[in-house]
Amino acid sequence: MTSKSAMLMRLISTVCCFSCLGLVTADVNSSFVQDYERLMADLLKRPALVHRMPADLFVSNTEPVDISVTLYLAEVVQVDQVEQLVTIACLLYIGWTHKGLAWDVDNYSTQAVLLDTEHMWLPQIGVWVGYKESMVIDFPVSLLVNASGFVSCKVVGYVTFRCKIDVQKYPFDTQSCNFGIYYFEDGVQKVPFKMHLNGLSDLQENVVKNDPYSVKGEWTLVNFTVAYISLESGDQIPYFVLTMRRQRLYYVIVVIFPLVLTSVMIPLVFLIPEKSGEQMSYMATIFTSTAIFLSYISNVMPKSLSSTPFLAILLTEVLIEGFCATLAILWVVRRNAYMKKTQRHCQTSEGQVTLAPSDELNVKGQSQVSPASTSPLRQHREVQSRDIGQYIFVLRCQLDFCLFFLLLSAQIVFLVCLLFATDWLRS
Repeated sequence: MTSKSAMLMRLISTVCCFSCLGLVTADVNSSFVQDYERLMADLLKRPALVHRMPADLFVSNTEPVDISVTLYLAEVVQVDQVEQLVTIACLLYIGWTHKGLAWDVDNYSTQAVLLDTEHMWLPQIGVWVGYKESMVIDFPVSLLVNASGFVSCKVVGYVTFRCKIDVQKYPFDTQSCNFGIYYFEDGVQKVPFKMHLNGLSDLQENVVKNDPYSVKGEWTLVNFTVAYISLESGDQIPYFVLTMRRQRLYYVIVVIFPLVLTSVMIPLVFLIPEKSGEQMSYMATIFTSTAIFLSYISNVMPKSLSSTPFLAILLTEVLIEGFCATLAILWVVRRNAYMKKTQRHCQTSEGQVTLAPSDELNVKGQSQVSPASTSPLRQHREVQSRDIGQYIFVLRCQLDFCLFFLLLSAQIVFLVCLLFATDWLRS
C-alpha cells in the first residue's frame, strides 16, 4: 500500500505541476496578446498612420533619412542583346527608419509588429534605368516595424534594366552591366534622402551553396559588387555592377564549328571532276548554308554596333571566299572549254591536210597521195594528238590542285589569325 500511495502522490504532483505551468503560459500569452493589442491600437491612432506622414517629417533638417536596399541576385534570367535588356531574378531587402512609429519596449513588451501597407507611407523606389513594369518596385501587403521605428520588407521578383551589350567577342563575351536602385520622390521638408546599397549573390560565402531551386541558364555570374559615382557636391550615388560570362559550348557546336567547316569545304570544289557538272551546284549549296548563318547573325546582333563582331568578320570572309572560288571555277571551265575547242580544231586539221610527193593537184585542189605513203604520217600525227590531249588534261589537273591548295592555305592562315592572333577566344 505504501508503494501505491507514493506512486499516486507522484502522479498528482506531476499533474499539478503541468497545470501550474499551463496557467503561467496562458497568463504570459494573454499578457503578450494584450500588449500587442494595446500597441496596435496606439499605432493606428498616430498621425504617422492616420495621415500617412512621410519619414522626413520626424527628423531634423540635418539628419538624413536612410533607405537601405540589399539585393540578393539569384540568377540572370535573360539577356536580350537586340533590345539590350537584362532580366534578373532577385530578392530585395528594403528598410528605412520612421521615427513616428517607434515605441517603448518597456510599456508594451513587444519587439515588432506587422502593419498593413495601405496605412503607411512608402518611399517610391525604382530601378535606374528600368523598363516597363519593373520601373517601380511594388511593396508587399504588410511591413515589419520594430520598436525603433525601422520598417523592413522582402520583395521577390524579376528586375529588368537596360545594359549596353558588347557583341564584338560573341559568343566568347563577358558583359558588365550597371543598374541602380534609387529614391525619386521629394520629401515634404528639405531633408536629404540617402540610399545605401548592398549586393549579395552565390559568390559570397554566407549564401547557401547548391540551392535546389536555382536553375543555371545561359549566363554565369562572374562578379556582383556595388560601385559609387562621386558628385561635385561630395555626395556619392551607389549602383550595382553585374559581370557575367556567356556559356559558349552551345554556340561553338551550333554556330562556330559549322561556319568554320563551311569555310574549309569551299576549296574542295576544285577536286570535283569537271565532267560531273556539280561544281556550280556545290557552290550554290555553300552559299545557301552561308545565308542561313547570315540570317542568324542578323537576328541576334543589336542594330547599333559600336564595334565589328569577330563572328561577322568570319562570315564575311566565308562569303568573299565563296565568291572568289566561284569566279575561279568559271574561269577554269571557260579556259578548259577553249582548250578542248582548240584541240578538236587541231585534230580536224591534221585529219584533212596531207603532204603530197608531187606538185600535181587534182581538180578540187587536193593532193593525190597513195594510202601506203600516208599511213605512217597519220599514225605519227595521231600519237602527237594524243600527247597534246594528255598534256592538256595534266595541265587542267595541275591548275585545279594549285587553286585548291592556294585557297585552302589562305583559309587556314585566316582562321589561325582570327582565332589565335586576336583576343576573340580570350575572356
